[in-house]
Amino acid sequence: MSVAVRRVPPHFSIPPENAEVLPGGAVNLTCVAIGSPMPFVRWRLGAVDLTPEDNPPIGKNILQLTDVRETATYTCVATSDLGNIEYDAEVRVKGTTLLGTTRSIFFVAITAVCSSSSSSSSSSSSSSVLVVQADCFLEPPQNLSLFPIISFLFSV
Repeated sequence: MSVAVRRVPPHFSIPPENAEVLPGGAVNLTCVAIGSPMPFVRWRLGAVDLTPEDNPPIGKNILQLTDVRETATYTCVATSDLGNIEYDAEVRVKGTTLLGTTRSIFFVAITAVCSSSSSSSSSSSSSSVLVVQADCFLEPPQNLSLFPIISFLFSV
């Protein structure tokens, strides 16, 4: 009597999820892969292997990140005799992007004034003036009297 063993390439049963943390925060990334034979599961950051080579986990690997300061993409790699698969998870630090820190610009005040005048003399003349002023701030102000980063005034 013979027994047939079904061989199945690795696939993710629980792929890692993207996460968002505050600067200096912590997060765990979980990756679970199955197959027959069961795959080894490793974590990578770019080309750098984050899992020790001497004893990689089988089937499940939890990457524990602490004091996270930069947005980065981590890759879960599942490997068996039947193949390799990869899945990316981005850990985004709030207030940053892959290129660095970002800030929102808050528009505080926009003012428009229109006026028109005409003369009653025989040579009548007419003029129109449109004045627009906008003050922009990088942080939401506590009051409207903070120093504007950009202020412009034009008339037509």
